[in-house]
Amino acid sequence: GGKTLALEQIPKVQGALISMDPRTGRVLAMVGGWSHDISPFNRVIQAQRQPGSSVKPLVYLTAMEQGLQPDAPVLDAPFVQQMSNGTTYRPGNYEDSFQGPVPIFHALEQSLNLATLHLARQIGLDNIAQTFQSFGIIDQMPPYYPSAIGAIDTTLWKMAAAYATLDEYGRQVQPSLIDSVTGPDGKVLYQAQNQSCDNCTNGDPSQPPIVDYSGAQLADPDSVFQMLTMMKGVVLRGTGVPAVEGISQPVAGKTGTTNNFNDAWFIGFTPGVLTGCWVGYDTPASLGNNQTGGNVCGPIWNEYMKVALANQPDMDFPAPAGMTLQQVPEPDGTMVSEAFKPGQTPGAQANNSLLGGTDNLTPATPGAPGTPATPAAPGTSAAPAPSAIDKSLGGLY
Repeated sequence: GGKTLALEQIPKVQGALISMDPRTGRVLAMVGGWSHDISPFNRVIQAQRQPGSSVKPLVYLTAMEQGLQPDAPVLDAPFVQQMSNGTTYRPGNYEDSFQGPVPIFHALEQSLNLATLHLARQIGLDNIAQTFQSFGIIDQMPPYYPSAIGAIDTTLWKMAAAYATLDEYGRQVQPSLIDSVTGPDGKVLYQAQNQSCDNCTNGDPSQPPIVDYSGAQLADPDSVFQMLTMMKGVVLRGTGVPAVEGISQPVAGKTGTTNNFNDAWFIGFTPGVLTGCWVGYDTPASLGNNQTGGNVCGPIWNEYMKVALANQPDMDFPAPAGMTLQQVPEPDGTMVSEAFKPGQTPGAQANNSLLGGTDNLTPATPGAPGTPATPAAPGTSAAPAPSAIDKSLGGLY
């Protein structure tokens, strides 16, 4: 009577995924970890982790709302800040190098920390905090520059809701697990926050229900469309390329990688489906060298979305009235399409004040979070080719 033994390895690395309809907020799928039986902890809702560069779209949205345009130059150059406790805050890009003046859209595509910090200094931490807080990713943003590159604590649930609001051109979207609850008398006892249905109970029963979508307008739709266009560049030419391999539908998204490669993120969406991924250890530890959001979450997102989008039409993000797509150059001369508001023209902000020097950051309090420089990635240049390398690494020492 021979016995059969099975050897199964239980991974220590955990992950989480949420997928939702960005129009209604309806959660289509949610996975809170590798095994609910082993660990019922829901890492979508309960895990507070640093999001790294996945917060950057909200920083750049703040800039667009202030009237900057996607091709305006921003300085990708060093910051050094002496702290009052004797330490030095020295943020860096992934390659431990810098590119000098680059277009804003390129800084987002390649997730350049230093350019983002220069931009944050120009547009104001208080304005960035207002955007972070109104989009719901954090209740009170710490008033330090590392917050602008993701050194805050939030959840995948909150980040997905913020990205859904971008997908909806600034209309606030709240994820919902239950659409509605109806009592035995037909009275609607609960309706999901983003939905209303006037004829669901009192209308003609022979007619389909008419659902209206509601939500506060958190941002200017024209500015959001500029962000959507730049976020399409992230997956076409930047750090999110692995996520869209073999996917024909237009996708907008952003990667995130935290200090020491502890957390890997990718959140991306089409006009009809949004999916967010996080991978990391429950007790923060490195996933390994170069285990970035694009390299780790990108393939997970890709595999899921190929199924989720199988029966979805190839719809692009429609441009608001008056918005135009114009050809502008990448640093290497490649021409790409970016969105411009009425009255904006390519090159009009070529001499804007974002090039004004390499002053130190506004002093932070002792012990404020920082972002250390990381080893150079092989094969990079002043105009890097598309890759999964995320230059964020926003996080604590």
